[in-house]
Amino acid sequence: MVTDHSKGLPIAGGKDEAAFATQRCEITLENARLAADRAGLTLLAGIEMNLSPTGDGDMEPELLRTLDLVLGAFHSKLRLRDDQTERYLAALRNPHIDVLAHPRGRLFNFRIGLSAHWETVLEDALRRDVALEIDGYPDRQDLKVDLLHLAAEAGVRISLGSDATRAGRLELPRFRDCCSDRGGDS
Repeated sequence: MVTDHSKGLPIAGGKDEAAFATQRCEITLENARLAADRAGLTLLAGIEMNLSPTGDGDMEPELLRTLDLVLGAFHSKLRLRDDQTERYLAALRNPHIDVLAHPRGRLFNFRIGLSAHWETVLEDALRRDVALEIDGYPDRQDLKVDLLHLAAEAGVRISLGSDATRAGRLELPRFRDCCSDRGGDS
């Protein structure tokens, strides 16, 4: 799966619609090569779309409909201390989002992450069939074990992602026993 950042994040090399359309063509060609080689592998086209605090995405719906998977992620106003339930519900109303990426915006020793009435958010995620991401980048630590237990009890799907912004980070996700009680709070 390739999920580059969208145009709202130029600092992260965000791409516009034209660049994603070109990438989609490249992925289609690569999939044809993989099929011819009988590799048993299919490359998926995705995006990590920037979400505004009001839940709006920064990409045209026409492009989003051509992708296999759309991750929606908040990348601004991540240090707010008040309840952000409405922000999450607004994001979940976005009809193009399949996964809410690094949902709390937490970064170890940098940002504590957003808070919300998680039971309400999880209920809406389940109703809209939007997964929440467990991010494999160690500094993220987005979803604590207690929140994962709530998600499991609610029946919400969980997406495991690398958040690898360069090839060397692809080795980081090691999701051994990620849902056992032995993992503590991290």
